[in-house]
Amino acid sequence: MRVLNYVGQEHCVLLFDKRVKKKITTRHWFPGYIFLRFDALRDRWQQMLRAPGVIEILGLPSAIPDDDMNDLVARCPRQLARNTELTVIPAGSEVEILNGTLEGHRGIVSDSYKRTVHVELMMFGRPTRAELLTRDVRIIG
Repeated sequence: MRVLNYVGQEHCVLLFDKRVKKKITTRHWFPGYIFLRFDALRDRWQQMLRAPGVIEILGLPSAIPDDDMNDLVARCPRQLARNTELTVIPAGSEVEILNGTLEGHRGIVSDSYKRTVHVELMMFGRPTRAELLTRDVRIIG
């Protein structure tokens, strides 16, 4: 990210704070992903592939509409909802999906309530929210 700051490339990393044993740690909603804003026709976006740690640019270099990006940022708040007595899996936990069409995918829990859990994950190169049964996920981190 320092390289992106240095060259003045507009970017967004979606983070959240999680309390772990009286300490607050910063975690990523989508580990390993950075959202960049560039003009595919004018900018030399291919140079971004040379930045340290960059593996590839997902999909065609087409812009995510501003409304969709604002929606994504709103769905991935910096502060998680507080867990309550009805919370089954703590918000911020990393889980692996065990059953169904999303089997094997990993994501971050945004909230849970009794028998259901909302998981934020990357699918088809886009962030997606899935509502799953609690029994269909396993906490891994």
